[in-house]
Amino acid sequence: MTSTYLIDRLSNEAARRLADKVRDGRRRALAAISKCCIVTTDDGIETREHIFDQPPTIGQLADRAGPGAWVVSVAMRRVPQRARERLGIAAE
Repeated sequence: MTSTYLIDRLSNEAARRLADKVRDGRRRALAAISKCCIVTTDDGIETREHIFDQPPTIGQLADRAGPGAWVVSVAMRRVPQRARERLGIAAE
């Protein structure tokens, strides 16, 4: 084994760990500035939007939407910058 091989291997490992750390930090930052938005309907015509700070359990969703509601969509939405400033929310 040559020293160049060892240096390359260690460099690649360090780069992979750094990329994982950056990816994890980005996920945490996006989660801090995002809300879970679930759209439901009772009759198939009118819809209601339910906003949660984090993805709810089925029980939490049933409590808020009602037992007969159908889920139309689930999405994570970013809170606009002005709203974050007004609420004092900052991505770390």
